[in-house]
Amino acid sequence: MKSKNFHLTRRGVAALALAGLAAGPAAWAQDAQPLTIIVPYAAGGPSDISARRIAPHLSKVLNKPVVVQNMAGAGGAIGAQKLLSSPPDGRTLFYGSPNELILVPALNAAIKYKPEEFVPVGFASRTPMILVARTGLPMKNPDELQKYAKAATRELTYGSVGAGSLQHVLGAHVGALMGVKLLHVPYKGAAPMNNDLLGQQVDLAVTTLSGGTLGYVEGGKMTPLALLTRERSPLAPSLPTAQESHALKGADFTIWGGLFVLAGTPAPLVESLQAAFREAIAVTTLRAGIQAGGGEPMPPMTAADQQKLYRDDAARYAKLVKDLNIRIDQ
Repeated sequence: MKSKNFHLTRRGVAALALAGLAAGPAAWAQDAQPLTIIVPYAAGGPSDISARRIAPHLSKVLNKPVVVQNMAGAGGAIGAQKLLSSPPDGRTLFYGSPNELILVPALNAAIKYKPEEFVPVGFASRTPMILVARTGLPMKNPDELQKYAKAATRELTYGSVGAGSLQHVLGAHVGALMGVKLLHVPYKGAAPMNNDLLGQQVDLAVTTLSGGTLGYVEGGKMTPLALLTRERSPLAPSLPTAQESHALKGADFTIWGGLFVLAGTPAPLVESLQAAFREAIAVTTLRAGIQAGGGEPMPPMTAADQQKLYRDDAARYAKLVKDLNIRIDQ
């Protein structure tokens, strides 16, 4: 638990930051100190790539250096804890998704932070979730999967990028909606999971409709059963959705990513960063880069709409975890 003195120190830092930097993006240019974006995964992953796409554009708007720092481990919790131990002065940001900000603390009692300790600066992208199967299974859609799974003499397996990930939770949710038990097989990232799916070693996966997944689908190496969304995606308009099935009708899940700061950061500083982010993310080449990486650039959102999306998803996923009775306590 944080001490009283620690809270006083944080308030003091925030007051100093507010006095010096609250005038907006132009004021940041007078300060040579860089901003840091913490990425809670190793270099080269989707979050890292997105953060590094955004950093130079944000740097240009603010006229100051923006550096990316990778801090992998504990499902993203190590990076999140680094932000929580930083002063609330707007200099340290976090590239986050529902995995680290919402699901890790919901699933693991050892993680003590809560979603409300973070405030969105701006959402960069959203990516539809898709249910895929290995090509050796005789099914083309969720209804055929449900029928096959109910008649099977063994539990079908589904892979995820790690225990406690959104992919893990949604795989369990898919099984619950279909009324079948699916056996979870966690992997340390998308690459080993995809390798086993391609090698017919795992039956199913809930994954992102990233460029890699789409390439496997279009190449006939994975069977796309359905996007777990209500509407088709402009990234792959020919792929059917869960709404078009009976077994998974109503499922609607995308995974977003974006920049966050501490909840204790003074409002004018947050507003300053949000304004800078909106200007940076509007750059055509940045939005094209997000789409080329398999994401859908997020439409412009007000700060209030961002906070509502974040708050609603936090409540939604916490309820889903509770209803599915999933825990990954260490």
